[in-house]
Amino acid sequence: MELYVGGRAQGKLSYVQQAHPGEQMEVIEGSRMVNRMETEGCPEKNVCVVWNQFHRYVREHMGQPPAQREAFVDQVVRELPKLCIISDEVGNGIVPVEAEERSYRDEVGRLLCRLAQQAERMERVICGMGQRIK
Repeated sequence: MELYVGGRAQGKLSYVQQAHPGEQMEVIEGSRMVNRMETEGCPEKNVCVVWNQFHRYVREHMGQPPAQREAFVDQVVRELPKLCIISDEVGNGIVPVEAEERSYRDEVGRLLCRLAQQAERMERVICGMGQRIK
């Protein structure tokens, strides 16, 4: 599994596509990963699955217990051998006043830390340029 993080509109998806030239890719946005896994199951093993906008999945499932989100993320990582996860960094900047927004930021950060530990490769993308972290 590969993890790519960076600010909003920094060219993360284009960067990932360029980093995997000639590979067959399936890009799945945010919460659509849930439907993809439930209705269609795993894609062929030679397909590189890109889970784009991971942070949106977290936002749309904040009503679930954290353990349920973790279990789903673990399932995706386990079942998709060629997986690239792309997420905005949402923990930088001004701390939101609303408790729900703070919880969301914390949860994205917590899940990204968990994914970073498991990732074979991790990069931060800024202005379309990758900076390898792991």
